[in-house]
Amino acid sequence: MVLDILISQIMAYLKFLPLFAFFSLGIFSNNIDMRDEAIEARILPLGNACMQGDDCGVSTSGPGYKVSLIKTSSPSEPAASGSENEHIVKMLNAGADGVMVFEPAALKIKKGDTVVFKSVDPGHNTVSAPNLIPSGATPWESIQGQDFSVTFDTEGVYVYQCTPHLVMAMIGLIQVGEATNLSEIKSNLGPFQGLIALNQDRLDKYFSQLESL
Repeated sequence: MVLDILISQIMAYLKFLPLFAFFSLGIFSNNIDMRDEAIEARILPLGNACMQGDDCGVSTSGPGYKVSLIKTSSPSEPAASGSENEHIVKMLNAGADGVMVFEPAALKIKKGDTVVFKSVDPGHNTVSAPNLIPSGATPWESIQGQDFSVTFDTEGVYVYQCTPHLVMAMIGLIQVGEATNLSEIKSNLGPFQGLIALNQDRLDKYFSQLESL
């Protein structure tokens, strides 16, 4: 009886060993590296986690098979256009600008064009940023993990985000026709920028890219 109790207690402790090992690697160390790139390096594997039902490119048959938890992709491929009036924006865990990005993040299109947001990697959505789209334009919000298309009928600059990864500056800009509301957008950026903890230079970078298109 005593032996059974002792064994059950040992097994209970063993279940917590991986968690203890994880934290002992320096998560709570006073020497933890808080640079943006260091934090991103720890978060990226979580962003790449293969969701239930995803094809992770691994075998699921045969004796002793193992299923990988990491889904790989090739986010460096250039975004393609579906047609002259249709533009593709990829939602990625990693791209040319780092982790958690829309690609391309700065896009200039014509009035009446459609943007298709492609869910290349799981866990992302696209949402128009509050007070950061042209007056009279229709806001949008997609379902996480699904492709989504928006047809733009109002000229101006639109700021949008991935809600789960806004803190990491997963944001994008679309200019439709003339940038008629650019000064208004920039004057309303304060509260939006306050929600971004990492990669705070991305928004300025994307505005510069937009102006050069």
